[in-house]
Amino acid sequence: MEITGTFTQIKFRSDSGYTVAYFYIPEERDEIVAVGYMPEIQEEFTYKLTGKYVDNANYGFQFEVETAQKVEDEKSLIRLFSGPFFKGVGEKTAQKIVNYYGMDAIRRIKEDPDSLDNVPGIREKIKTAIIEGLQNVETDEAYFMLASIVSPRIAIKSKSYYEKRTPVKRTLSEIFEENPYRIYYDINGATITAVDKLALSLGVEKDDMRRITAFADRVIRDRTFKLKDSYLTDGYYRKALYEEIGIDEFTYDMVIKALVEEGRIVLEEDRIYPYEQYEAEEYIAGYLAQFPLEGFDRVEKEDVDEMLRLVEERLGIRYQDRQREAVESFFSEDLLILTGGPGTGKTTIVKGMVQLCTKLFPQYTIALCAPTGRASKRLRQLSDKDAKTIHSLLGWDLEINEFKVNEDEPLGADLLIIDEFSMVDQLLFANLLKACRYVRKIVIIGDAAQLPPVSIGNVLQNLIDTNLFKVVRLEKIYRQKEGSEIIQLAYDIQHQQCEDLSSGRDIGLVECSIPQIKDALIKVTEKALQKYHTIEEGYQNVQIIVPQYRTVNGIDELNAVLQKAFNPPSKNKREIKIGRNIYREGDKIMHLRNNSQREVYNGDIGILREIIPARESPTDKDIIIVDYEGTELEYGRDDGDTFTHAYCMSVHKSQGCEYPIVIFVSSEEYSHLLMRKRLVYTAVTRASQYLVIVGNKNTFLRSLTRKEHEKQNTTLKERLLALLG
Repeated sequence: MEITGTFTQIKFRSDSGYTVAYFYIPEERDEIVAVGYMPEIQEEFTYKLTGKYVDNANYGFQFEVETAQKVEDEKSLIRLFSGPFFKGVGEKTAQKIVNYYGMDAIRRIKEDPDSLDNVPGIREKIKTAIIEGLQNVETDEAYFMLASIVSPRIAIKSKSYYEKRTPVKRTLSEIFEENPYRIYYDINGATITAVDKLALSLGVEKDDMRRITAFADRVIRDRTFKLKDSYLTDGYYRKALYEEIGIDEFTYDMVIKALVEEGRIVLEEDRIYPYEQYEAEEYIAGYLAQFPLEGFDRVEKEDVDEMLRLVEERLGIRYQDRQREAVESFFSEDLLILTGGPGTGKTTIVKGMVQLCTKLFPQYTIALCAPTGRASKRLRQLSDKDAKTIHSLLGWDLEINEFKVNEDEPLGADLLIIDEFSMVDQLLFANLLKACRYVRKIVIIGDAAQLPPVSIGNVLQNLIDTNLFKVVRLEKIYRQKEGSEIIQLAYDIQHQQCEDLSSGRDIGLVECSIPQIKDALIKVTEKALQKYHTIEEGYQNVQIIVPQYRTVNGIDELNAVLQKAFNPPSKNKREIKIGRNIYREGDKIMHLRNNSQREVYNGDIGILREIIPARESPTDKDIIIVDYEGTELEYGRDDGDTFTHAYCMSVHKSQGCEYPIVIFVSSEEYSHLLMRKRLVYTAVTRASQYLVIVGNKNTFLRSLTRKEHEKQNTTLKERLLALLG
């Protein structure tokens, strides 16, 4: 296979040329380790690598390089001309411009705009768009440099950010002169690799402290994110900086001093925190220590019991002891944590809480939210109240990476209910609490047995472990009378009672070897889709969940295989290649960014309806139209990181979602670090009606007995105990 990435650093290189190096792969939004015999590699350059991914028993997943070839930087200039600055200019036209002028295209066009008449295929309308684009953008070259070297999108975001955030408008040239690495610090999505390339082209020396400090900042953020820790110890950070940057003891002290002075890190005893993680822990603890400033009005237990009886009659249910305790605790506790697995009655309890609050306190406003779009939709359906994603509730501004609803502009809500709280990291929770000045009561709902957040912290477990807050644990399976084998399996997994696995009414088991998984998966999926009237209806209700990306039966490989099986190439279907993916009309697609205006959220599933090639497009650019259950979104080539194939998805990506039929792949090839009880439990509990396990039964069972990762390094629990204990 072939991948393209930017070289970031050498880990090892022998005299014979055998190299272990890191490359940033934009299409995968991730860094990889490449190994093999390579020519001398130059920093900040892009390389085309051929080879294959291998799972090394000692070092994990690596890309085994066969050839490594430097890519000239014409791509960035083509991306600039086909970007948003030049309306109507597509990639093919941009290629013609660069072919004619070379890398000096911008200067030559500015000096002689009429020379565009000599470029083959340039119409008058396109010529006008190019000239206007060059005239309307900032007069200095900085904007163009940022767009061509980093990306047009980062250039636009930077311009907007500095106009909104800087009291006195400053040009990008002034920002670059002060410290070009501010782009990396300030702009969400700007990678250190790309910004460093820009900085070096501006004349920054490799030993410039601004450069070293920026890379040191990258190291602590990367390491804390990968470890899910809110801090690194001094010894660990010192070693990491030596390994990745090669700085000595003297430079280390200078870097720490610079990072502290710039407000990038906080030192506390032997711990070094990224500033925002330290501030998040401090804010959460400080807020909860004073919460609430004003509580709910007091309600007599007799009144609660009477209203609860009316709710039971209206809903046609009878609350059991633990469920009744949860509803009653809702009125006696300022912060209530409700935790339990599927079938334990969380939905029924939330319905009761919302209805009781509405009846007893009609003057109070209720805000309901969840971390994902699909989870918020489910919460809306079960509560009959509006529910939003947390980001939507807080009015997240993507351009400047800030929340509009905050301490200065707080929520106008009295009651806040947060569902799927196991997915909420500590930085997001801190931002949510900053908007809760007037909130009188908070209800947290989550399954503590599920995977912790993708980002830093494990707030739900931290809050429970303090024993400072009322926790109602729901363990009894109330839906078991319906005979759900899935719920029983989830219960058995959680209580370490799952000693064997066999097919049943609600659970299917298809045992097969690693080479057989693809064929077995196609057959099982085909049978599942036949339960629905159309394949599109099936796509919404049948979901394949896979633990890992880069293996023989990983997500990337299986998506390609399943696309070929269920939406093969056809002369009647247009297709387009973006990065390494081929998208085809009729594909199953997943959206990867929250779009609250169109109510399409991260994790939503849709169908690729139409591909309009640039030659037919009114914008002279390729357009991809995806239908998300009646809501159509348009994508361009530059939006490749906002959608992907969804024939199968990761366990993390499925979290907060529920599907009637889930097909879970269990293979010996998956890393033991991934295949653990929490991951398997989370995957199993995504199925509401039927679960099929494809692969190796023993791998599935062994994962349930492996110890989970060691405790995360956070100090949120200690801060809470210090203030409230």
